[in-house]
Amino acid sequence: QEANVKQVEDQERETAQHEAAHTAQVTSLQKANENQVERLEARAKEREELTRSNTRSQTLAEGAAVATENSELRRSIIEMEMVVQKAILAREEMEGVVSIHQNAVAACARAAAVATDHLLGDA
Repeated sequence: QEANVKQVEDQERETAQHEAAHTAQVTSLQKANENQVERLEARAKEREELTRSNTRSQTLAEGAAVATENSELRRSIIEMEMVVQKAILAREEMEGVVSIHQNAVAACARAAAVATDHLLGDA
């Protein structure tokens, strides 16, 4: 009977050891799974931040491109306004020259009339 008790105690001890080993293995696997989930969540967070950063960078780059384009357009507009001002000045100068020529032609016509009158008067 003592042998049977000893055998049952050995079996209980062996079962307890197997249960402890199994519990340790399950605990280890659960911890590994938790660590893996944490790593995956960290990677997902990093990717989200990288996506946000890329989006911000792209938005800034697009804004800079638009600002550059706007600056170039403003510069072109200023250059065009200068060309228009030069054209207006040139037109005003030409109008002055035309007026001088008209006055000169009128003076010549008057001088020719006086000369004609004088020549005809002498004849």
